[in-house]
Amino acid sequence: MSDHDTAIVSHTLAYLRKIDKRLDETDRHLIQVIDLLSRQQTRLDRIERDGREIRNDMAVMENNILNRMTGTMRMKR
Repeated sequence: MSDHDTAIVSHTLAYLRKIDKRLDETDRHLIQVIDLLSRQQTRLDRIERDGREIRNDMAVMENNILNRMTGTMRMKR
């Protein structure tokens, strides 16, 4: 192998290492983004669950109020 070929191989390997390093950095950032999105999804799921619980609680309270109103109206008759 000539000096020219050796230089080409050396530069090619350096270039490939540089690309590999960039890919590693990109992977690390991608993992961070995925973790962030996962946490946000968990928070959104909790908010949706809490919203459902609030709606259910309001329906129960509305039923209780209507039952009391009905009972009060029956007593007045």
